Amino acid sequence: TTGTASGTTLAVDQTAPTISTSSIASNNSTSTLATTSDLVTLTIATNENISSPTVAFTSGGAAAGNVDTVSGASPGTSFTSAYTVDASDTDGTVAISITATDVAGNTTSGFTTISAGSVTVDTTAPASQKTQGVVTTGGDNQVAGYWNSGNTGVDITVPIADDSSINGGTVQLLVSTDGGGSFVPLDTPSTISAVNTNKTISVAGGVLEGVAGFGESDVLQFKATITDTSGNATTGTVSDTTLTVDQVAPEVDTFTMNDTVLKSGETSAVTIIFSEAVTGFSSDDDVTAPNGTLAAMTSGDNITWTGTYTPTADVEDATNVLTLGTSYTDVAGNTGPSANTSNYIVNTKNDPPTAVNDTATIAEDSGLSSTNVISNDTD
Repeated sequence: TTGTASGTTLAVDQTAPTISTSSIASNNSTSTLATTSDLVTLTIATNENISSPTVAFTSGGAAAGNVDTVSGASPGTSFTSAYTVDASDTDGTVAISITATDVAGNTTSGFTTISAGSVTVDTTAPASQKTQGVVTTGGDNQVAGYWNSGNTGVDITVPIADDSSINGGTVQLLVSTDGGGSFVPLDTPSTISAVNTNKTISVAGGVLEGVAGFGESDVLQFKATITDTSGNATTGTVSDTTLTVDQVAPEVDTFTMNDTVLKSGETSAVTIIFSEAVTGFSSDDDVTAPNGTLAAMTSGDNITWTGTYTPTADVEDATNVLTLGTSYTDVAGNTGPSANTSNYIVNTKNDPPTAVNDTATIAEDSGLSSTNVISNDTD
């Protein structure tokens, strides 16, 4: 006798599941790169329902330091596996190995194909560097080590190492206005387009002067942070070159002559006193001396200058001033003002005295009268 069929059926499934797609990306600003603390995510799709898969990640051939987390409904056909890059992870390409088991118990293991995307781990920071030249630009006077009132920009040179990972990265200049106590960004980052070279970055004067804390007498220090394409950053050492802020022009405190009425044989001592030491000053070129000559002025401190004015012979002129030009500067390169002495008089003419007719007529005295009370009459 043949009994009735069992209510239980048995489905035959001896085929292992297939990983149909597996794509990988990083949450780094460049999705193909990953550095410390970046999240690397693998997206998996299968041809049939599987339980949560097991994923092993490696980078540079070594196992990732952090455990991955798998998400997705199980059983299901769509899952993600993600891990956070650890500082100890080996630099190099991320590889995978997936093990997946379907609901019938068939297992696919050792699946390593990534069908879309790639991620390279780079946790190594760029080499340190030292900011090089700091050179002011613009204006009539560029003086090494100073930022003056005429400067309009500054060129700062940063060495770029022979490191392919920083090609496409950035240089961020930093400046300190408080003697190196703190540094703040100077302008926006500049892109690195070549390695094994020096990169000169030009900063406009308005940007430099707009830095918080910028002011007269500050000693500005400079350094730079280099960031590679993965986001690893290294801040280099401070440049040996500093800029002292001096935008105050020198003033003329005194411009005098000790004798302002000059005759033949006389001279006048001339004194100029500046508010600070000056450079490029030459009385031969910078002082106009009408109706006379001014001997070269000298100084022991470049602040107080003295010389002697000698009037020209055979001159008579009541209106004269010595005039100071503006070709001199202070030591920072700020141009000083013009100035004049008080008026002086030159009278060096030696005219002979005008002849006077000394012949006189003496009339005979007629004796006393009502209007003449003197008489030469001897009688």
